[in-house]
Amino acid sequence: MKYLSWISLADCHISLMDSLGKIQTNGWNTRTIEKLKLFNDAVDFAIEKRVDFVTILGDLFNTPNPGAKLRNAISLILKKLFEARNIKLFILGGNHDGEEGYYPLSSESNFVNSICPNMFNVITKNTIFDISGQSFVFIPFTKDFKNIEDYLKILSENFLSKNTIVFGHFPILNYQMDNSFPSPEGVNAGCLNNFYCTYLGHFHKRSECFKHQYIGSPYYIDFKSIEGDRGFVYSVISKENYSSKGFVLKDEFIDLSFSDRQFDNISIIEQNGLDKIISENRSIDINEYLNFNAVDKDIIRISLFGSRDWLNLIDQTELKKKFIDAGAFLVFIETKEDDKDKVNEINMIESGPEESVRTYLTEKKREDLIDIGVDLIYKAESSLEE
Repeated sequence: MKYLSWISLADCHISLMDSLGKIQTNGWNTRTIEKLKLFNDAVDFAIEKRVDFVTILGDLFNTPNPGAKLRNAISLILKKLFEARNIKLFILGGNHDGEEGYYPLSSESNFVNSICPNMFNVITKNTIFDISGQSFVFIPFTKDFKNIEDYLKILSENFLSKNTIVFGHFPILNYQMDNSFPSPEGVNAGCLNNFYCTYLGHFHKRSECFKHQYIGSPYYIDFKSIEGDRGFVYSVISKENYSSKGFVLKDEFIDLSFSDRQFDNISIIEQNGLDKIISENRSIDINEYLNFNAVDKDIIRISLFGSRDWLNLIDQTELKKKFIDAGAFLVFIETKEDDKDKVNEINMIESGPEESVRTYLTEKKREDLIDIGVDLIYKAESSLEE
């Protein structure tokens, strides 16, 4: 018999502006609509399973000022939690949600709580909640990682932390951010080891290590790490396994990627010619790929590797048309010179601004500047959405 259950979502990054979508005649971006549908699917799952609460572990929106149109769309989805099953909602502030103490849905939560007290919880500072006798710690994002470590140490010294579950939005030091490099900053993992387990947002790729797990984005955000599981986590504590001395927690990952649009990374290398592509680490004929790989409605990024002279000879418009004619939804092209003495050139327009910033700074070995660069992109997006 179920004693307590919840779902955990993280890093939805919903925005009216999205380079991976197309603007429709009604003004909505197709990718925004797709993200809202998948978010709605997660909420419907929570209602169907009659969970006790839903946690959103930061960065529900892509900017601190998402605008009334998007806030209303999200609010209509979240409203179903309160209307259907009296399911509580906990939303953590993330690094894209603004300064500490502020959150885009604060006014909406105040309205809901005026009717149904304590149902809509926007968390912008470290908070402990007791839900049906079980302790949960919620830690929103802050750049002061030492403050998080000190807070966790205090809890470890003064509470029975071994049965306490932590929800947070922060990086763990040296934790694998994606396929390329570990986090150069963050909270020391040792500060979390005395707690029962940790559910985290911040890194978009789902991963688990010891008692800690990053939920990951519920759908594809960009091409940075398109491989891996995409969805949310459904957690259950069974009544027969619960006592004051301990309990057994079971997690089930609910995959949403099967209902999301598909993304594909392919490469074309000068030495192989334009008739050959590399997809999923194997070389195949481009026509074979187009005819048998079901690119219909896919979003494809083509990376061209070669000399400047060779790259200049390629008709990118014609190359893109070949994939669009085969049914691709969107095609992005980036070019990279193989001259080791020159900085690789990234086609900003075709790759999308955020992806281009990440790629450029990674190649320059300045990963420490990625957050600053991406933040500037988001601030520009925010200005356009106002």
